[in-house]
Amino acid sequence: MMRKTSGRSVTLTALGIAFILARPATAAVWSSTNVEYLYGWNYRLNDREAGIMTLEHASGFAYGDNFFFLDVTQPFYDKTKPEALYGQWDPRFSLGKITGLNLAAGPIGDVLVTGELGYGANLGGFQREYNYGLGVDLKIPGFAYFGLNFWIHDAVTLKGVTYQISPYWGAPFHLGTVGFLFEGFLDYVGEEGSGTAISHAYVITQPRFLLDAGSLWHKEGNLFVGTEVAMWFNKYGISDVNEVVPQAMIKWVF
Repeated sequence: MMRKTSGRSVTLTALGIAFILARPATAAVWSSTNVEYLYGWNYRLNDREAGIMTLEHASGFAYGDNFFFLDVTQPFYDKTKPEALYGQWDPRFSLGKITGLNLAAGPIGDVLVTGELGYGANLGGFQREYNYGLGVDLKIPGFAYFGLNFWIHDAVTLKGVTYQISPYWGAPFHLGTVGFLFEGFLDYVGEEGSGTAISHAYVITQPRFLLDAGSLWHKEGNLFVGTEVAMWFNKYGISDVNEVVPQAMIKWVF
């Protein structure tokens, strides 16, 4: 899904410092890669039906972790419309691990310096955005992970900057011997720009409810099937353009 997300020198400097601190231990200590395919309908502004192929990768190193994804969206109904591309890279650097301090307190497991680079192309042209700020890892019963980012958000085609608040989560569970996964994210982005070039505050969220199909033959964690519901209010920052898109989904974890 396309997500709208100049302070750029601050971003690059912060990421550069964090990269230097992390250089002695760049080897991944864990990694996970998956391919997803989604088919959805009821889109607004784009083709009303579309298929999305997604490549996701996450990995951890001694001082933090990375997350990357690339979406390729193929229109189904209007064959004259081109494919759309969108990708993001999200590096995080643990202040606790870098400083050696225990920053855990109550539900907070760690505090991190976080950033995000988003880049895409669709009918509206090219899109580039930067986020930078702090994140927290939260310890919530029943969730394998639950994070919350507080970012400065900079869409380079608009004047000024705004803010973004982004929780994301993953909660595997079982009903008997059958495994399930509830995961997703929510982005709230404030108003940005001025005059006629303005992006109104918007919300995009994509909760997923998936069956761990591998659990049916005692091989969990590799193949998931189910649904994702993509909800976008003020899509692309356009006032009163709202969509709710149910999507069938399959996810294969390498």
